[in-house]
Amino acid sequence: MSRQASAALPRRRTNTGSSRPRSTASRSTASRSTASRSIWHDLPVSIVPTDNLPGFADLGLAPSLVSALGRAGIETPFPIQAATIP
Repeated sequence: MSRQASAALPRRRTNTGSSRPRSTASRSTASRSTASRSIWHDLPVSIVPTDNLPGFADLGLAPSLVSALGRAGIETPFPIQAATIP
């Protein structure tokens, strides 16, 4: 690309070096300290045993997908996968 053509392109903003997001002026420390509990705090938590999880083939995945997962070293699904893959 020529210098003339590149001069017409908009310039990218450069990183200022800070990885922290900017704080917004609308947030106050008083409102954060008096915030009520979230609905997520009241959900029940269940611990699922992971000793005998089914394999991907047992879950009914296509043989080509099971083979590709095996080549990638993925042999056993996570508990959430075992619970949600039909």
